[in-house]
Amino acid sequence: MAASPEAKFTEEKILWVKHH
Repeated sequence: MAASPEAKFTEEKILWVKHH
């Protein structure tokens, strides 16, 4: 899992884009 907030945000954003 990503440790930095920016990396976590990017990871969640990718999942969001894939989901939609």
